[in-house]
Amino acid sequence: MTNCVEYPAPCTGCGVCRAVCPAEAISLKVDAEGFWTAVLNKAQCIGCRKCLCVCPKIEQNFPASASFDSLPLYALHSQDPAEQASSSSGAIAAEITKWAFANGYKAAGVIYNYQRQCAETVIAETPAEAVAFKGSKYLQSDSAAAFEQILKRKDKLVVFGTPCQIAALHLAAQAAGRRNELVLVDFFCHGVPSYGLWKAFLEQQPAPVKQIHFRSKRRGWHSYTMEINGQTIPQAQNPFYALFFSDLLLGRACYACASRKSFAFADIRLGDFWGSPFDLREDGISAVCAISAKGREIISALMAQKQLVALPANHTVCQRAQAAFRDTPLRSDRRDFYLRRLAQKTPLTQLWAQYQRGGGFFKKYAKRFLFSCPRIAGLVRYFFHRSQGY
Repeated sequence: MTNCVEYPAPCTGCGVCRAVCPAEAISLKVDAEGFWTAVLNKAQCIGCRKCLCVCPKIEQNFPASASFDSLPLYALHSQDPAEQASSSSGAIAAEITKWAFANGYKAAGVIYNYQRQCAETVIAETPAEAVAFKGSKYLQSDSAAAFEQILKRKDKLVVFGTPCQIAALHLAAQAAGRRNELVLVDFFCHGVPSYGLWKAFLEQQPAPVKQIHFRSKRRGWHSYTMEINGQTIPQAQNPFYALFFSDLLLGRACYACASRKSFAFADIRLGDFWGSPFDLREDGISAVCAISAKGREIISALMAQKQLVALPANHTVCQRAQAAFRDTPLRSDRRDFYLRRLAQKTPLTQLWAQYQRGGGFFKKYAKRFLFSCPRIAGLVRYFFHRSQGY
């Protein structure tokens, strides 16, 4: 086999194959299911196999990694209340970005492109440009063009991305002799939803989306409240989140992702620190795993500069609450059904109602009640987690 596109495993859409292809034989396109996917022009392929060496769907590209339990884990949040309030979790990515510019690095992260209505990985040359990285974007980013630039540049960069993106970029940077100039930061990944779902969600909005905050803390950290054009949409009233978190509309590669379980590629891994110690907090706490010596150096420097507040951290609590540590079941029949209905332009409200009916009356209304009362939800989470021993 001479290229990764024909390798018999689902494409992650990381875009690094396109970035390293010297013949420009690979492009990235949104497929029929709504995911960025590598596409091959066979006539242009020269059989160099460079794409095979960086592809995160190929098992041979995964070296042994340290176990999660053996790595330093922190529960952290920014010392700056404004940063913490405007970030999805504890604002650690924002603090790492500040560190980057203060230490001669540029930064690459994900913005929401309002013209294209999609997530996009870009390089920020100034701290002002990096402000757009703040806040989670629960979408697969178009990353190939930015990764191609990163591999060609000579300067130092901090790069934020999904585990599959970071794994591939690590492999490509090693091959290009660029790894020492990069700080790679990924996160505890749940998977990415179909752009078919996102497009259907946008179509039901009363006006074009000109401003979006995917996860506002207006109703608390635990509540996935979206703000669009200044209007809030609570999680219980948001069909996009309902169907995303159902795990029925993730990319095929997300259901048995090796990248999100590996600690062989990134310098730092970030995420929400869910679990009983923080169930009653609504300001946001980040789980921070310092993987490499470089990652530990950065986190230690930020703590020494009093930029971060540290709280007790427990590996077991973190691991049990993160979907990244387990495979997500692929329910092909149901997944195909919802993707087919999206392709047929079925109104999202209709699909959402059908999904809710399948979940049962009590589940539907109990969850709606809990998400409207963050304090009660926190108490329920707290006692449930205590009953499970973490």
